[in-house]
Parts: sequence; structure tokens; C-alpha cells
Amino acid sequence: MYENQLIISAVDGNGQIIASQPYAEFIYGKKNLEILNYYTGQKLFDILHDDLGKIRFEDNKFVLKSIYLMSPLQTTMNLLGKIAEAVIVRRCVENEDINKKWLSVARRKKAKAKTAERFMAVGTGLIKTKQQYPQYYNPSDTQRDIIWVDDDGMRAMIKTSSISGLEAGLQVKVSRKGMGYFFNDLCNLRYEVPVVYFDIAHDYDKVAHELLMNQAFQGMPSDEIILEKNFVRASAIDYQGYEEVCLYEELVMALIKGKITVDSLLNHKIVENSNTMKNSIISATMSQLPIQNIILK
Repeated sequence: MYENQLIISAVDGNGQIIASQPYAEFIYGKKNLEILNYYTGQKLFDILHDDLGKIRFEDNKFVLKSIYLMSPLQTTMNLLGKIAEAVIVRRCVENEDINKKWLSVARRKKAKAKTAERFMAVGTGLIKTKQQYPQYYNPSDTQRDIIWVDDDGMRAMIKTSSISGLEAGLQVKVSRKGMGYFFNDLCNLRYEVPVVYFDIAHDYDKVAHELLMNQAFQGMPSDEIILEKNFVRASAIDYQGYEEVCLYEELVMALIKGKITVDSLLNHKIVENSNTMKNSIISATMSQLPIQNIILK
């Protein structure tokens, strides 16, 4: 008797399975790099190259520019923060409804359809911004990773009963441990615009609870400045965008550690002995599962 089981598979242009992994393991455990690369490698390359300028062509191959931080994990999270900025901007450009949602968050007030149509999302650290709006290009901006600009270069403003004259924007954070990364900054009210949190390890609720218990937030003078308007769960606004950023984590970590090359993001060939690894995975799953239980994605 076969035990029914779902698996995630990647197939090539000829319909041949090139990598396979049990669904539960892929969703909740360590994801197969070949599947991730086949599904998201090209998109990750485009972000790193076109949006962030983190890739250069050297000795007839693409390489990742040097990033000097304390650890591979810290470097990965730092880079994912920039990637998340690019993902939000791209999805706002591609989808009017998503643009309206994020603009509403940035303005701390529901945006009207005409307002959302007027303003477009711009990343202060993205290469495209440097080209189109050089006056707003500032990779070192500690307050706004994303702003909204109209065709005349005018910026969207925050307009509420207690705040006016402040430029709308978002500060983007990606982490597995929000308490140790930016919690103190939130408590000290460092940011004047909403902080959007991509909680890869699903710790938003923990951070939010501790923040609510903090005296700085308990003593807020206005009901306009409340937790949900200052500390935003990314997945609640755009789950697909949140999921995309999460899927990049292991690929970025593999790049930082040298387990995969930048070129592999384009040609989908990953590690040494990858054929051996691939065949062992396929053999293990195919020997246990009837073909009708395989999901091809």
C-alpha cells in the first residue's frame, strides 16, 4: 500500500522532474535549493541586478558584490530588507489595489482611488529611483525605504487629525528575531513613518505584544498613533509579496555562504554533485508515491 502524500516538484521544459521534495518538508522545513532556484532564481537575479545593483559582471561571469557584515545571517537579513523594498515597489507598480493598500498604510489613512492613481511607489534605495528621481535616491535614509511620488515629483503626505505636513512613507524590516533587531527602536519611537515587518519566523504577535506593554506606547497622547498604524504585519497587507520575500531567504543565504553562484540563478544549475543529490531525492519520493499523488509546479 502506498501512503498518500503531496510533494513539490520542479520540471524542465521537457516535462522532466529535476527536483522533488515532500510538501510538508518544503513548506515547514528546509527547502530544496534546486526547487527554489528553478521557481524564484530568475526573479531574485533581476532584483539583485536591476533594482539593487548588487551584482557585477567579472571574469566572464556574474558575481555578488562584497557585503561586509558580522555574520551570514545578518548579511542575509540585511539584503532581504532591501529585496523586500524592491518587492513592495514592484507589486505596487503592477497592481493598483496593492498600491492603494500600501499607500493607505504609509499615510495612516485610507487612500482614495484617485489619490492612489496619482501617486506611485518609489524605493529610496533602488537603482531605478536613482535614474528617474535622483533627488529622492538615498540608500542611507533611516526613515523611509519607500515613498510615493506623482508625475511632477511631488511626494504624498500624511494627513490625519493629529499629523500633517509629514511626508508619507514606509520603513521596511525583515528578520527572524524582531525583538533583538529593531524592538528598542520601536520603543524609542525612532521612526516617524509606519514600520512594515516581514516576520519570516512568524514572531510579529510576540513583538506587538511586548510593544503594547511598553510605556512609550501606553502614554501616546492621541488615538491616531496606535500600534496597528505604526507596526504593520506585511503578510496582512500583501500575503503574496510577503511569501515571495520569505522564499528568497534560503537562496540568499546560499549565495552569501558560497553554496550557489550568481550564475546558477540564471542557468538553474546549483551545487557540485547536484545530479547525485537530485536523483536521490527523486528516487526516495518516487519509490513511495504513485504518480497521481505528485504535484508539479
